[in-house]
Amino acid sequence: MRTSASTSIEANLSEARRAADVTLAAHPLHEPAVRALIEIHRASGNRDEAIRTYFRFRDHWYDEIGLEPHEMEAILRWLLTRELRTLEPRERGTEQ
Repeated sequence: MRTSASTSIEANLSEARRAADVTLAAHPLHEPAVRALIEIHRASGNRDEAIRTYFRFRDHWYDEIGLEPHEMEAILRWLLTRELRTLEPRERGTEQ
């Protein structure tokens, strides 16, 4: 059963995906839109698509201007090394 919060999050991710797609259709080398699209895939739980998006962009960037998008390398490293884990809620009464 979906909650209204999860439905709202999915709708926001879908809207953000459409905006990134529109931007990239007009400007295929727009790095902020690619970063957003990678983050959308990651937030949707689709790590593999996030990684594929990175490599498609990197290859296209290299083909067009002969350089790799170095700012994006940190994102790739993060995607490849990130371990999905559940954060334990803080114990009640414990102050930090």
